Amino acid sequence: MATSKQNEHSTTLISQAALIVAFERAQELVCARITALQERAEDLRRQVEEGGGSVNMLFTDEFAKETGNWPRPVDYIEA
Repeated sequence: MATSKQNEHSTTLISQAALIVAFERAQELVCARITALQERAEDLRRQVEEGGGSVNMLFTDEFAKETGNWPRPVDYIEA
């Protein structure tokens, strides 16, 4: 029969494992958003060099959705 101390230790280990998994998923999400931002910045740089882009492209709804910033916050003021 498991003692109270063993049960507590098992619960602690399970909680720690859940936190580790959540942290790994959060890191993956951050990396994906950084990659999307870098790709968008590179596309924007190319478009500006070719004379067909502007910084306002960074504030489009499409870009907000790609980078996980959707829906917009209530206090968001569109550029």
